[in-house]
Amino acid sequence: MNVHIGTMSDPVAIPGMAHLCEHMVFLGSQKYPGENMYADFITSHGGSTNAFTDLEDTNFHFEIAPTQFKEALDIFSQFFICPLFTESATERELNAVDHENEKNIQNDAWRLHQLEHSLSKPGHDFHKFGTGNKQTLWTTPREKGIDTREELLKFHSKYYSANVMGLAILCKEPLDEMTRYVCELFGNTVNKKVKAPMWPEHPYGIDQLKRRVFAVPIKDTRKLELLWPCDYLHQWWESRPDHYLGHLLGHEGPGSLLSALKARSWVNSICAGGKGGATGFSFMSLSVDLTESGLDHVDDVVTMAYQYIAMLRAAGPQEWIVEEGRDLNIMNFKFKDNEKPRALVTGLAGSLHYYPLEEVVSGPYLWKNYEPKIIQDLMEKLVPENMLTILVSQAFASKANRKEKWYGVAYAIEPHDPELEAKWAEPELHESLKLPGPNAFIPHNYEIAPRDPDHSNLPRIIKNTALSRCWFKQDDEFNLPKGCITVAIRSSLSSNSPLNANLAWLYLRLFSDVFAEYSYDAALTRLNHDLNTTHYGIMLVVTGYTDKLGVLLETIMKTLTTFKPDESRVAVFREQYTRGLNNFKMAQPTTHADYRLGLLLKEGGWTTDELLECIDEMTLENLTAFIPQFLARIHMESLLFGNFTVDTALSLISVVEDTLVTNMKSKALPHSQQTRVRREVQLPDDCSYKFNCNNDIHSSSCIYNFYQLGLEDTHSTMLVELLHQIIKDPCFNTLRTQEQLGYIVGCYVRRGSGVHGLLFIIQSMKHPDYVDHRIETFLSTVKERLENLTDTDYQKHISGLVAARLAKPKKMKARHNRYWNEIATENYVFNREDIETAHVKTITQQQLVSFFKSNIAAKSSRRHKLSVRILSKSHRDGFIPQDDELDKYKADDKIQTAQTIEDHIDFKRSMQLFPLPKSAIHIPKITMSKL
Repeated sequence: MNVHIGTMSDPVAIPGMAHLCEHMVFLGSQKYPGENMYADFITSHGGSTNAFTDLEDTNFHFEIAPTQFKEALDIFSQFFICPLFTESATERELNAVDHENEKNIQNDAWRLHQLEHSLSKPGHDFHKFGTGNKQTLWTTPREKGIDTREELLKFHSKYYSANVMGLAILCKEPLDEMTRYVCELFGNTVNKKVKAPMWPEHPYGIDQLKRRVFAVPIKDTRKLELLWPCDYLHQWWESRPDHYLGHLLGHEGPGSLLSALKARSWVNSICAGGKGGATGFSFMSLSVDLTESGLDHVDDVVTMAYQYIAMLRAAGPQEWIVEEGRDLNIMNFKFKDNEKPRALVTGLAGSLHYYPLEEVVSGPYLWKNYEPKIIQDLMEKLVPENMLTILVSQAFASKANRKEKWYGVAYAIEPHDPELEAKWAEPELHESLKLPGPNAFIPHNYEIAPRDPDHSNLPRIIKNTALSRCWFKQDDEFNLPKGCITVAIRSSLSSNSPLNANLAWLYLRLFSDVFAEYSYDAALTRLNHDLNTTHYGIMLVVTGYTDKLGVLLETIMKTLTTFKPDESRVAVFREQYTRGLNNFKMAQPTTHADYRLGLLLKEGGWTTDELLECIDEMTLENLTAFIPQFLARIHMESLLFGNFTVDTALSLISVVEDTLVTNMKSKALPHSQQTRVRREVQLPDDCSYKFNCNNDIHSSSCIYNFYQLGLEDTHSTMLVELLHQIIKDPCFNTLRTQEQLGYIVGCYVRRGSGVHGLLFIIQSMKHPDYVDHRIETFLSTVKERLENLTDTDYQKHISGLVAARLAKPKKMKARHNRYWNEIATENYVFNREDIETAHVKTITQQQLVSFFKSNIAAKSSRRHKLSVRILSKSHRDGFIPQDDELDKYKADDKIQTAQTIEDHIDFKRSMQLFPLPKSAIHIPKITMSKL
């Protein structure tokens, strides 16, 4: 359900009201008053639910097992007819909104987003603070004698009207049947004849333009954005003038603006096109990621941008570009993958407000008309007198003399230099800036490959040598002219030192930089590639239309093995890499907790500090020596899935092998070094460890409580998943909804190297010691909860888990990724879903209770607990809890006192390692002598 009302409709006195309303809607209705009934029903039947609030839309959505869809829809419909909005729930959800806002306070994306709003005209609805916090939603209104709950009821009563609601449903029932059912359920939704808001006045007028904003980020980033106010762009959805200009301004091929700026080492990336806005107004935007040198040449970067715009004006609108874009959009719509159900209906519900009903499905893909005048008119908005420049860098800390109200962003404003504006208004044409040529990667052959005579329902090995193992599965599910290839290249040098890990990253980053011009046209046709470092070497993924996939793969391999690194680009990316490692300090507490947990449990691995220590050795000389050594001894394992024959698959993988052998003289890696899986630390029985780490950036702390459960096998895997299925919603309801510990609260199954366990994650303003106590208190209720389940409820959870596990991937790449995960973990259980869902049906309630008592319950002799705590400044030594919380900090006598880990390396040295999982398929050992 998409309600066409958002944050720009907030009451002026209560910023965040639309967001609070979104939080409140799901918490009970007159027909179904239980606060947690909806969430519990959805999750217990293998589903999920969520909502979001935007400038002019609020979207509510769920997915569930088909057998329970009608009942879930009945519960869902009541939220838009007779929600409760109880006083107690209102006060709790105020805290949830406040926690959500607090989580984003140090996030640069949120900070800069709000800055653009705060720089707009005061009094315009775009100027508002949409997220809200406890101050705006509770404290300030109360000081003014305003009752927040009463205002919430008024807001819902005023705006939640049937005529501004868009409903999209995906189900198995016949359309006529579901139409009758929907009319029956939603027929009582009141049509209050609300007029959907429009904003014909632009929030950026003359007083907001012709100036430069200098903003200071939290992370060490450098960004330049040129922002041009313009008319409402969606009114031209059939001719897409913003798409036309964004395509050209953001192009990355030869003759592009990015190509010229990269040649001068001023920028690393570019993004252009229509941006933000609401009904009545929009923006055009061009933003670049600046290098150190680029920060010193900002005016030159802007000048070159206007030179490119001048070239576009001189060339005039090009009909062939629109026709090519139209053909690409038609192709992508015709052969698009199925979408995940929730993503599909979420998008369709929103599109109902923006497209004619007959175009709701196809509208976002269509490019119907070539209208040169509209393109020219929009191009005339891209002028310096209609521009705001936003420059982001920590270098402006001393210049910043203002603070944004809601996020505290430090910034300064200066008018544009009139001489520069005059230069930008009439720039000279630049000889290196040109229109792109026709796209050579547009496929022409959409034929489906003939069926493999030895067709298998699961991937099979079609090649196995000392150098390479190739898995193959011809698609018989999606019937699209597309394919997916993953190639993992194992090298013994990849991560045997921090320097080699750094050099491997630099090697692939420089390749991507060199290859970007060539591959951009391929990406426009949805022919994509991804090349990344791993702990064992590198992994290449190529996906897209099979007609031109081989051309791209061959060029990737040729470029990867022959390009010569440029010293100036080495310097640029070394600096970028350094900033990235240093910026990790500013990451969310949850990110740090996850990183620390991995360091404690995974064999090997380098810390960010260790990687930083050898940055100076990331030189051209060392890289040039590293590359041939890196690829000298390798082992490849690959998977080809999609519109291929066996012969085509073997030919494609031979391209990879032959190029490496010919250009890099690659030879087979010894069999003993071919595994790609790192082993996991085995925690001893009856243990409790904690590891503390400080974070100076965020005001909230975080705790990761991991309960390790041993090696995976079918029985224990499904016990863990069934336990998680049953307790995940009560965990959320207890620790987040009721106790309001924080916005990020969850219970998950963690897997790694064949070892699994239960993981609780909470980011909170409360001290981790207290949060740990609350987690343990919740766990102390689980045994009774499991024992008290009725047989009906128990079977309901099993059915929900089975339905979720048996849900088929909607995209070819998702199916490919499932297969690849089995190969990457060296398990090779390609029919895992069938095996495990059949087994979970045999697990008895008593077996589940016994499993919990033996492995997770307090005082169990087989309990293995590891708690990682990220401590904010306020939660360091010397922190004194409030008096009413003192008792809660005292350790429960049932909970074992945790042993503190001082150093992760010393800790791992004292621990045993789990064995690697045994493969389900025996793969013959191939040695060099058998070649």
